[in-house]
Amino acid sequence: MAGCSFLSHTDFISQCRELVRISDELSDGWEFVEDGEDTYLRKKSKLVVPTSCFLNSEQDTKSVAAEELDEAGCQMTEEIDLASCQTNVTSYLISAEYHVLYSESYNVPVLFFNAWWSDGSLLTLEEVWEFAGVPSSADRWSFVTQRDHPILASPWYEIHPCKTPHLMKLSARPDKYLASWLSFLGREVRISISSQYILK
Repeated sequence: MAGCSFLSHTDFISQCRELVRISDELSDGWEFVEDGEDTYLRKKSKLVVPTSCFLNSEQDTKSVAAEELDEAGCQMTEEIDLASCQTNVTSYLISAEYHVLYSESYNVPVLFFNAWWSDGSLLTLEEVWEFAGVPSSADRWSFVTQRDHPILASPWYEIHPCKTPHLMKLSARPDKYLASWLSFLGREVRISISSQYILK
C-alpha cells in the first residue's frame, strides 16, 4: 500500500487525539493542547545524552557522573546503556519540550522543539545540530532552523516540513500518519516512539 504525502487539518486533529489516547495508556507524556483555534501536541522530556554527542560544546560544568543518572529519573537515549557505564563516564542532563503543530502551508505536521542544559540555558543552534546528529558536512540549515513559534511567538527550533511529503510516501498506514511521521522524524531529536502507537 502506498503512503499518503499530506494530512488534512481535520485528520491531524483526529490523529492527535488518538496519539494522546495511546500515550495515556503507555504513560508516555504526550498532551493535546487546545487554546481557542490553536491546537498542538506537546511533550516534555528529561534526556540523558552522552558527552560524545557534543564534541564542540563548552558545557563541561553541566555534565554528571554516570552513577548520578539513575537518581535523575530521566529518559535514557538509545545511544547510552546505564548498566554498562563506568563511573568516570559523563553525560549531560537535558530538558526538552516538543510541539507538533499543523502547517497550513505544507498540509503536514511540523515539529518545533527547545532543549535546555541543566542550568536552564538554551542549547545554541550549533549544539542543537550536534544534539540531532546532523553532520557538519550536511546542509544543516535545511534540516533544523530557529524561528518564532507560530503560537507562542518566541524562538524555537523547527524541523523544516518541506521534505515531509516525500518522506511520508514511505508510510504504509495513512490512518497512522502522525505516529509514523513521529517515528521517522522524532528519533532525529531524541523522541522515542513506541511501536504501540502504530500497532494499536
